[in-house]
Amino acid sequence: MNKRLIYLIAPLVLICLFITSCAENQNTPNFDVPVEVLAAYENYMNAFKIGSEEAVKYAHIENDFIRETLLMTEDRLIEYKIESTEMINEKLYAFISLGKTTNTMLDSDDFQRAYNFVGLIDDKWYFMINVRDVPAELRENLDESRYIITGENIVDFEDVIQTPIMFPDN
Repeated sequence: MNKRLIYLIAPLVLICLFITSCAENQNTPNFDVPVEVLAAYENYMNAFKIGSEEAVKYAHIENDFIRETLLMTEDRLIEYKIESTEMINEKLYAFISLGKTTNTMLDSDDFQRAYNFVGLIDDKWYFMINVRDVPAELRENLDESRYIITGENIVDFEDVIQTPIMFPDN
C-alpha cells in the first residue's frame, strides 16, 4: 500500500476510534472516582436495564419492605446520565444522575433526578438506591438533607404503610 494512503487513512481511523470511545463512555463521569466504585454503580445500572429483580442483587437496601417491593415491581431502566459524583468520605460516594425507567415514562418523557450512593460494606462496594440505604457506619460527613427528593408527587418514606400484602386464597 502506498505510504501516502496510509498517512491519509491513519488520522481518519484515529478520529473514528476517538468518537466511538466518547460515545461508548457517555455515561462515565469525568471525575476522579475509583474504578471499583464506578464498576459497582454501572453493574447496578446494567442489571436495572434487565429489570428491578436483577438490579436488587447488586444493591444494599436497608429496609426489607423496600427490597420486597422492588422485587415485585416490573420497572426497568431505559436510559441514564450521570450529572456529577461526590466523595462523601473514603467509603461513600454520591452519584447525582438523571434517568428514565419504564415506570417514570408512564408519567412523562422527561428524565428524573436521582441521588444514588456507592459504599464500602465488608470490603465490597455496593450500590444504594437512596440516602435511606446508607448504613450508619458510612454516614460520616453525609448531609442527608442534600440528597432528599421533594415535590408534590413524592410520598415520604415514613408515610408508607409497612404491612404485608395479603391475597385471598383461591
